[in-house]
Amino acid sequence: RIKVTDTLLAFFTFLLWVATRDLVKGAEKTATRQLRPYIFVDRYEYSWMHPVGRPNTIDYWRWTYIWKNSGQTPAQNVQTIISTRFFPGSITPETIDFADTSVGDTEAGVCAPGQTLHSRVKVEVDDLIRAWKGQGAVYCWGWIEYDGSDDTDRYRSEFCRKLELHADPTKKDAIFTDTIVTAFNGMDDKCVRKSRPA
Repeated sequence: RIKVTDTLLAFFTFLLWVATRDLVKGAEKTATRQLRPYIFVDRYEYSWMHPVGRPNTIDYWRWTYIWKNSGQTPAQNVQTIISTRFFPGSITPETIDFADTSVGDTEAGVCAPGQTLHSRVKVEVDDLIRAWKGQGAVYCWGWIEYDGSDDTDRYRSEFCRKLELHADPTKKDAIFTDTIVTAFNGMDDKCVRKSRPA
């Protein structure tokens, strides 16, 4: 005959096993989140470029968005794109389908913890002049995709910025800032588009 105490002991042993299993799974998820790479746009830079032999003439402006791995492990199979375009009129970014293709420099490879990668794109002076005159706006956008050390997940970060002009873009001392377009700035499942296989 099975005693009541034996039944209770088996029941509580089962509950302990379930609780331990859930703790282990929770610890594994926490470790994955803590140890995975996290890459996002850390800052940006801009500089004017001149034609060969004409150092006092601005040919175009070069925008550089700098990605940084703030995680604790390397990112592998890294791929990036960056694009820019002038949109005429009073069009709002929420109505724009920002193309998932690149017109600027791309990078690929590995990004170690604390390391940075640079995505550069050429912004035409004519487009900036039209934006300066209130005829529309210039946007820069891009994404980065990468694997973690276990290669089981593909991660993605997106950014999109509206360039703000505070001086004549034909002058070398022109000042720019950018405004974050909320709908197109995200990480992983918050991205507008999903990551693709490396």
